[in-house]
Amino acid sequence: MDDSARVASLRPLVQRYLKEAFGSFYTDEDGDYVIPYEDVRVHVIPRDWHEVPDLRTGEPRTYTVVLVCAWINRGMRVDAELTEFIATENRNLLFGRLSLDPERPAVRLDNNLLGDYLNFEELAVAVACVAKEAERYGELIAARFGGSR
Repeated sequence: MDDSARVASLRPLVQRYLKEAFGSFYTDEDGDYVIPYEDVRVHVIPRDWHEVPDLRTGEPRTYTVVLVCAWINRGMRVDAELTEFIATENRNLLFGRLSLDPERPAVRLDNNLLGDYLNFEELAVAVACVAKEAERYGELIAARFGGSR
Protein backbone atom coordinates (compact mmCIF):
# COMPACT_ATOMS: atom_id res chain seq x y z
CA MET A 1 0.00 0.00 0.00
CA ASP A 2 1.38 3.38 -0.98
CA ASP A 3 1.63 6.02 1.73
CA SER A 4 -0.07 9.36 1.39
CA ALA A 5 2.20 12.40 1.62
CA ARG A 6 1.06 12.91 5.22
CA VAL A 7 1.94 9.34 6.25
CA ALA A 8 5.23 9.50 4.34
CA SER A 9 6.19 12.63 6.29
CA LEU A 10 5.21 10.96 9.60
CA ARG A 11 7.40 7.87 9.04
CA PRO A 12 10.81 9.51 9.74
CA LEU A 13 9.51 10.83 13.07
CA VAL A 14 8.15 7.41 14.06
CA GLN A 15 11.45 5.77 13.08
CA ARG A 16 13.47 8.27 15.11
CA TYR A 17 11.28 7.81 18.20
CA LEU A 18 11.43 4.00 17.95
CA LYS A 19 15.21 4.03 17.59
CA GLU A 20 15.58 6.41 20.58
CA ALA A 21 13.17 4.42 22.74
CA PHE A 22 14.08 0.83 21.88
CA GLY A 23 17.45 0.93 20.14
CA SER A 24 16.34 -1.14 17.19
CA PHE A 25 13.33 -2.32 15.26
CA TYR A 26 12.74 -3.93 11.90
CA THR A 27 10.33 -3.30 9.05
CA ASP A 28 8.14 -6.16 7.86
CA GLU A 29 6.90 -6.87 4.33
CA ASP A 30 3.88 -4.58 4.86
CA GLY A 31 6.07 -1.63 5.88
CA ASP A 32 5.06 -1.93 9.55
CA TYR A 33 7.71 -1.23 12.17
CA VAL A 34 8.14 -4.20 14.50
CA ILE A 35 9.58 -4.19 18.02
CA PRO A 36 10.21 -7.66 19.54
CA TYR A 37 9.43 -8.05 23.24
CA GLU A 38 9.68 -11.51 24.85
CA ASP A 39 7.09 -13.64 22.98
CA VAL A 40 5.35 -10.60 21.46
CA ARG A 41 5.97 -8.59 18.32
CA VAL A 42 4.58 -5.06 18.60
CA HIS A 43 3.70 -3.50 15.25
CA VAL A 44 3.73 0.26 14.80
CA ILE A 45 1.74 1.30 11.74
CA PRO A 46 1.41 4.92 10.57
CA ARG A 47 -1.67 5.46 8.38
CA ASP A 48 -4.27 7.90 7.23
CA TRP A 49 -7.51 8.44 9.06
CA HIS A 50 -10.85 9.50 7.66
CA GLU A 51 -12.10 13.03 7.56
CA VAL A 52 -13.39 14.17 10.90
CA PRO A 53 -15.47 17.31 11.38
CA ASP A 54 -13.85 20.00 13.49
CA LEU A 55 -16.51 20.46 16.17
CA ARG A 56 -15.56 24.13 16.58
CA THR A 57 -15.77 25.13 12.93
CA GLY A 58 -17.67 22.30 11.23
CA GLU A 59 -14.91 22.05 8.63
CA PRO A 60 -13.70 18.55 7.74
CA ARG A 61 -10.14 17.71 8.78
CA THR A 62 -7.97 14.75 7.90
CA TYR A 63 -5.50 13.22 10.31
CA THR A 64 -2.91 10.51 10.53
CA VAL A 65 -2.93 7.82 13.18
CA VAL A 66 -0.30 5.46 14.48
CA LEU A 67 -1.67 2.03 15.27
CA VAL A 68 0.34 0.19 17.93
CA CYS A 69 -0.73 -3.46 17.99
CA ALA A 70 0.29 -7.03 18.71
CA TRP A 71 -1.28 -10.29 17.56
CA ILE A 72 -1.28 -12.24 20.79
CA ASN A 73 -3.08 -15.54 20.18
CA ARG A 74 -3.87 -17.69 17.16
CA GLY A 75 -5.87 -20.83 16.65
CA MET A 76 -7.76 -20.82 19.94
CA ARG A 77 -11.34 -21.93 20.23
CA VAL A 78 -13.78 -19.14 19.42
CA ASP A 79 -16.95 -19.37 21.42
CA ALA A 80 -19.24 -17.28 23.59
CA GLU A 81 -16.90 -17.61 26.57
CA LEU A 82 -13.97 -16.12 24.63
CA THR A 83 -16.02 -13.26 23.22
CA GLU A 84 -17.41 -12.49 26.69
CA PHE A 85 -13.87 -12.59 28.11
CA ILE A 86 -12.65 -10.10 25.48
CA ALA A 87 -15.62 -7.77 25.98
CA THR A 88 -15.36 -7.71 29.75
CA GLU A 89 -11.55 -7.48 29.88
CA ASN A 90 -11.57 -4.41 27.65
CA ARG A 91 -13.01 -2.36 30.51
CA ASN A 92 -9.82 -3.09 32.51
CA LEU A 93 -7.42 -1.87 29.82
CA LEU A 94 -6.16 1.69 30.15
CA PHE A 95 -4.14 1.53 26.93
CA GLY A 96 -5.62 -0.34 24.01
CA ARG A 97 -8.29 -2.90 23.48
CA LEU A 98 -8.58 -6.56 22.68
CA SER A 99 -10.23 -7.57 19.42
CA LEU A 100 -11.09 -10.88 17.80
CA ASP A 101 -10.64 -11.85 14.18
CA PRO A 102 -12.89 -14.94 14.06
CA GLU A 103 -11.82 -15.88 10.51
CA ARG A 104 -8.15 -16.49 11.42
CA PRO A 105 -9.02 -17.09 14.48
CA ALA A 106 -6.76 -14.63 16.31
CA VAL A 107 -6.81 -12.05 19.09
CA ARG A 108 -5.08 -8.70 18.78
CA LEU A 109 -4.32 -5.97 21.30
CA ASP A 110 -4.14 -2.50 19.83
CA ASN A 111 -3.96 1.17 20.70
CA ASN A 112 -4.32 4.18 18.39
CA LEU A 113 -2.40 7.43 18.67
CA LEU A 114 -3.06 10.63 16.75
CA GLY A 115 -0.09 10.87 14.40
CA ASP A 116 -0.40 14.60 13.71
CA TYR A 117 0.57 15.42 17.30
CA LEU A 118 2.70 12.40 18.12
CA ASN A 119 5.44 12.85 20.70
CA PHE A 120 8.26 10.62 21.87
CA GLU A 121 6.93 9.74 25.32
CA GLU A 122 3.46 8.94 24.03
CA LEU A 123 4.75 6.48 21.44
CA ALA A 124 7.31 4.88 23.78
CA VAL A 125 4.72 4.35 26.52
CA ALA A 126 2.11 3.03 24.09
CA VAL A 127 4.54 0.44 22.67
CA ALA A 128 5.64 -0.62 26.16
CA CYS A 129 2.05 -0.90 27.42
CA VAL A 130 0.90 -2.89 24.40
CA ALA A 131 3.91 -5.20 24.77
CA LYS A 132 3.33 -5.86 28.49
CA GLU A 133 -0.44 -6.27 28.17
CA ALA A 134 -0.08 -8.49 25.10
CA GLU A 135 2.33 -10.73 26.99
CA ARG A 136 -0.04 -10.92 29.96
CA TYR A 137 -3.23 -11.49 27.96
CA GLY A 138 -1.49 -13.91 25.60
CA GLU A 139 -0.77 -16.19 28.54
CA LEU A 140 -4.29 -15.85 29.98
CA ILE A 141 -6.02 -16.56 26.67
CA ALA A 142 -3.77 -19.51 25.80
CA ALA A 143 -4.38 -21.08 29.22
CA ARG A 144 -8.17 -20.71 29.00
CA PHE A 145 -8.91 -21.07 25.30
CA GLY A 146 -5.96 -22.93 23.78
CA GLY A 147 -4.18 -21.97 20.60
CA SER A 148 -0.68 -20.67 20.22
CA ARG A 149 1.00 -17.39 21.06
